[in-house]
Amino acid sequence: MTAPSARSTWTWPAFAPALVTIVLGGVFLTRSSIWTDEAATWATARMSLSSIFSYTLHTRDAVLLPYYLFMHVWLGASQQLWWMRLPSLIAAAAATWALTRLARRWLEPTWAILAGILVAVNPLYVRWSIEARPYAIATLFAVLSTAALATAVERGGWRNWTAYGALGLCLALFHLFGILVLIAQAVTIVVAKRRSAWLGQAVGLAAVIVLIGPLAVAAARQTAQVSWIPRPGPATFFTALTDVSGGHTLAIGLVASCAVVLVAAFRSPARNIERLPAILSVTWALLPPVVLVAASFVHPVYVDRYVLVSVPAVALTEAAAGAYVWRWLVGRERIPVQAFPTPRPGPKPAPGPASGTAGWSSRSPGAVALVVVMVLVPLWLARTSFEAVRQPYFYDDYRTAAAVLDRDLDGSGAAILVVKAEAGQGFAFYARSGRLRRELLHPVATSLPRIVHRQSSIPAGPGTVGIIWSRDPAPRFGCPGVVAIGWHPISHPSFEFDGSTCRLSDVRHFGLVWVGRGAS
Repeated sequence: MTAPSARSTWTWPAFAPALVTIVLGGVFLTRSSIWTDEAATWATARMSLSSIFSYTLHTRDAVLLPYYLFMHVWLGASQQLWWMRLPSLIAAAAATWALTRLARRWLEPTWAILAGILVAVNPLYVRWSIEARPYAIATLFAVLSTAALATAVERGGWRNWTAYGALGLCLALFHLFGILVLIAQAVTIVVAKRRSAWLGQAVGLAAVIVLIGPLAVAAARQTAQVSWIPRPGPATFFTALTDVSGGHTLAIGLVASCAVVLVAAFRSPARNIERLPAILSVTWALLPPVVLVAASFVHPVYVDRYVLVSVPAVALTEAAAGAYVWRWLVGRERIPVQAFPTPRPGPKPAPGPASGTAGWSSRSPGAVALVVVMVLVPLWLARTSFEAVRQPYFYDDYRTAAAVLDRDLDGSGAAILVVKAEAGQGFAFYARSGRLRRELLHPVATSLPRIVHRQSSIPAGPGTVGIIWSRDPAPRFGCPGVVAIGWHPISHPSFEFDGSTCRLSDVRHFGLVWVGRGAS
C-alpha cells in the first residue's frame, strides 16, 4: 500500500475526474425531458410523509421508499427539473472522486487518474448521473463501502467495521440490488484468505441483511412493477458486460483486464497484500451483473441501471490491468509479478533485469500501443456519452407531448383524457393548468363515466384511469376530444366510452407516450 502520508497529499488531483463528471452532467442536466420513472419520483416525493409510506408499502415502489423520503425533503426547496436531478449529479461526482482516491491506495497517480476518468466518461454512468433516480447515490455508497472495507481490513478495529456496516446499509437502502456489491466484498475476503477480517465483515453483512429485511419483504410482494422486464438469453451475459463497460469491444477488454489482474494476483506470493485489491476489483465488477442475469432466468430482474454500482469497479480493474501491463513492458527494475503494482516509498532500486519478463525499452512498440489505447478509450467513451446525453429524451418525451396535449385541449369545448396512471404523472409535471395537474395526479377522486376497452386499443387494468377535463362548465359527454396514454403504442384505434363507440385518429408518438384524438 502507499504510505498514508503520501496519500494525504494527493487529495486535489483526485478532483480532476470529478470535475469531468460535473461539467459533462451539468451541461446536459435539463436537456432531456422528464420520463415516466422520474415523474414517479416527483409525484411520490411531493406527497405527505404518511402518504409516501402508505403508497410505497401497499401499492408500488417499496424498494424506493428511502429515496422518496430523501427526495421529499430535497424537493421542499424547489421542484424545478434541474434541482430534482442535482442529487444524482452530486453523488456521481463524489463517487468519481472517491473511486480515484480508492484507486490511489493501490495504483500510481497516473493510473488512479485514469480509473477516475474511465468512470466519469462511462456512458451508463453519465446517463444516470443526470436522472432523478437513486442509482447514482447507490453507486457512491458502493465506492465508499469498498473504501471502508479496505480501511477496516488494513487497520482493524470495531470503529472501522461499524463505518463499513453503516455505508453498506446506506447502499442497500438506496438500491436493494446493491447488496450484491456487499456479497462481492464478502467473496473477496474469503478468496483472499483474510481470516482476520472474516468476523468483522460477516457481522457487517448480517446487520445489513437484518435491517434491510422488512423493506426487502415488502418489495418482494410488488413483483408486478418489474413484470415488463424481458426474459434473458445466453447473450444477455455479454450484454450486461457491454452495459457496464460501454461497448462491445470494451466488454471484451473488460474480460481481458479481469484475466490479467487475476493471473497477476495468483502469481503473487501467498497472502500478498496486493491480492486483496485485485480480487476485490474483479468480483465487484463481474458479480452483480452476472448474478442478476442468472437470476433473470428464474424471474427477470436484469436492467442496465441496476448494475450501475459495478461501473467504478470496471474502471478500477481496467486501470489496474493497464498499470500491470505497462510495468511489464517498460520496467527495468526487478519487479515481482503482482496485480496492483503499488509504488513503494523510499529510494528506487538500481536498474536490473526484469523478473520473469524480457527487458523492454520505454520506446517499445507495445508501450506506445498501450499509451494509444489508454488515451483513445476515454475519448471514445466521452464521445459516446456526449451523443447519448444530448438527446432531447430517453424513453418518454413528456415535454413535447404535454405541449401538444395542452394545445389540443385549448381547441376542445369538452374533452376527456384517458391515461395510464404513470403517464399521467409525466403530463402533470408539464401541465400549465393547476386543476389539470391535480386531476392527473389524483385520478381516483375524479367522477368518471364508464370506460370499456375493446381489442386492447387502450390497455385495461388497475393502472388505466380516465380523467375528465373540460373548459365548458356543462360538458356533453360523448367521444373524447383528446386521448393520451403512455407505455403502449396504439394497435386497434377503437374503444367504447360511456356507451359510445369511438375511434382514435391523428395519433402522435413522443417516445413511448402518445397523444391522439377521439371521434364518433
